[in-house]
Amino acid sequence: AWAYLVAVCLLLGWVDARTRLLPTQLIAPSYGVIVALILGAAVLDRDAGRIWGACLGWLAMGGFYFVMWQIGPRGLGYGDVRLSGLLALCLGYLGWGQLITGLYAGFLLGGFSSLVLVLTRRVNRKTQISFGPFMMLGALVGLVWGHSLSHWYLAR
Repeated sequence: AWAYLVAVCLLLGWVDARTRLLPTQLIAPSYGVIVALILGAAVLDRDAGRIWGACLGWLAMGGFYFVMWQIGPRGLGYGDVRLSGLLALCLGYLGWGQLITGLYAGFLLGGFSSLVLVLTRRVNRKTQISFGPFMMLGALVGLVWGHSLSHWYLAR
């Protein structure tokens, strides 16, 4: 599932960086592929609980992005909401630590990068910056360091 997601995210990131759009034609069919791959992984892992983790992650992260899209006037596009569901399925399958780390890392990376761009006067505050690539990088952070970061944080 992660290999497929990385391939789709590379294409989506390139499109989003150029057009500030995340095309439904790429995201919608990816849901079916990701769900099938996650189901297959759960069978191979012999762990049906991971399927519930993926579903709950999708509800939590997808719901969070949907609410942000509803209340934010221009902050997120609906493509970001759709993308959050794909990322949440894969991160939720791994666990809550990975999911939450991936969610927060995307916002932190996007916010920090936007701040740097504004401070260096490459963009002004009204310029729209593609958020999809930061969401994808955040998911990568969640994948690689989510488990370790969540254990470190909870141990404090």
